[in-house]
Amino acid sequence: MDIQSILLNPHFVRLRFILERENVSLSEFEHDLQETLVPLLEEHKQDNAVLKEEAYHYILPAIAVYRTLRRYSPDAAIDLFREMWFYGAELGAERLREKAEDSEFLNAWIMNVTPKNCDAGAFVFEIIRQTQTETEYHVKSCPYVRLCAYYGCPEIVTVFCDCDDIAFGHIHPRLIWGRTETIGRGDMVCNFKYTLLPE
Repeated sequence: MDIQSILLNPHFVRLRFILERENVSLSEFEHDLQETLVPLLEEHKQDNAVLKEEAYHYILPAIAVYRTLRRYSPDAAIDLFREMWFYGAELGAERLREKAEDSEFLNAWIMNVTPKNCDAGAFVFEIIRQTQTETEYHVKSCPYVRLCAYYGCPEIVTVFCDCDDIAFGHIHPRLIWGRTETIGRGDMVCNFKYTLLPE
């Protein structure tokens, strides 16, 4: 995976600004990031396709960025990482709000977000309830939790959880986000729930 493509990903797009503000050389950081990321990707090249998609595009680059930030700013790394990831979540939320202005997109949300495969190779889901206007499902196993713990940075998992709240919490007044528990915050499951109110 190319470092430049990572830095263009909305989740990482604020990183350049943060490094400049913190007086960190971008070229040095990119070099160290590459040295951190490549072995992680190599370790996971045999993962199943679903896990690899999630790991290669989000989880492993996030771990590599955070570990590299710790090298440059050990005391501030978690705050810098949170700033970067929150910024990306806000960008994602804006896009979702724009799309949700289309009633067809909004009305299809419940069906589209409900998992089709309860063990797709990355997350493990349990469908609790699904109707045309409401879905509730539990995440019973999360690769973000597993991989961050494995690579010694469990503290960043709550950043991902918080960013779900940012991205999905205010998509549209008719769409109610109801998750109250996450594995990353110490709960047994992530209890995803969406309710679509009538027009």
